[in-house]
Amino acid sequence: SGARLEGRVRDIAYRGLFVECGLPPEAGMECRVQLVLDDHTEIELAGRIARTTPMGAGISFDAEQGNSFDLLREFLIAAADDPESMRLVLEPLGQ
Repeated sequence: SGARLEGRVRDIAYRGLFVECGLPPEAGMECRVQLVLDDHTEIELAGRIARTTPMGAGISFDAEQGNSFDLLREFLIAAADDPESMRLVLEPLGQ
């Protein structure tokens, strides 16, 4: 429908995220996600609404999306409690 929905990311992983939002869109709908990091880096990913709850929506990202997944992977590594362990898990996904 082209509607814009803003929310707060509550959980994020390499293949998806959960976003708290007002009226979440219907499960199964395609969507575009724009993440704006603290350093103002923008990551844009295509996905699909995987599930909805009264609190928000779970979004699964589409298959590899080039540079966007590279940026997301680097963000997740930097934000991890144990960056080196996270790197070992995520690096093979980027190949």
